[in-house]
Amino acid sequence: TFLEITTPHEMKGFEHYIIKHIVLDNKFRIVSEKNFDPSKDRAYSKHDISGFSLPLFVLSVCNLHDTWLKPFKIN
Repeated sequence: TFLEITTPHEMKGFEHYIIKHIVLDNKFRIVSEKNFDPSKDRAYSKHDISGFSLPLFVLSVCNLHDTWLKPFKIN
């Protein structure tokens, strides 16, 4: 099972960009993370969440605006 994450956020090179996506389990342990190269990447990542049935949390980290947290419930 894979979780695809897209952050609708501009990527203006190293001036303003999404640094990474992080997927956390219900105890806030890292399940998966993807770092971005702002010179060529967009804020999209794909994570293998096989074996997880509890709620997960997704973090999107911006170099200027800090971090957003979004809960994700697996059906």
